[in-house]
Amino acid sequence: MSDPGRILLELRSWSLVRETADGPETLLQDLDLTVHRGQWLAVLGANGSGKTSLLHFLAGEDSPLSARRALVFQDPDAGIVGATVAEELALGRPGLPVAEVLAAYGLTELAGLSPRLLSAGQKQRLAVAVAEAGDPEVLLCDEPTALQDGRQAAWLLARLQSWRRRTGGTVLFATQRREEVELADRVNLLADGRLV
Repeated sequence: MSDPGRILLELRSWSLVRETADGPETLLQDLDLTVHRGQWLAVLGANGSGKTSLLHFLAGEDSPLSARRALVFQDPDAGIVGATVAEELALGRPGLPVAEVLAAYGLTELAGLSPRLLSAGQKQRLAVAVAEAGDPEVLLCDEPTALQDGRQAAWLLARLQSWRRRTGGTVLFATQRREEVELADRVNLLADGRLV
């Protein structure tokens, strides 16, 4: 919680280019982006606008983001590695109070199941629980409510807000839903790989 508001990321006229078989492809272009500790930053945009490319880059090994970070995938199946829900949560985290965390996310009765057998909404809740359990300073959330109904989406947003208040952490939240940016300190609109 020390040094609230310090700059964790500052990009100026930054572009992200991927090499393809047909040559270089520009995914993001001329972005100016500053992220402060403790901030909730929303990235609003349609499918294909570049939201996922931005978050995956910031979560990766070459990220300029100067903080421990965890990525919540848009497709929760992409991050599943454990044989059971409890194992998925505990993996690499000795001493984690798994039962307590599962209870907090309403997943207690599913602890012994394969994560792949969960509903899409349950998988997304598990993905957020796994991300939070890793003690990140920054949560990179790629449309984590996309597979939730309205009630569950509201619950998950409240959970992320609670994590932010409790830890002083930072949330980068990508969404297509305008109503979900109300929690944000700042909203960036992304279209065709550019902040507009």
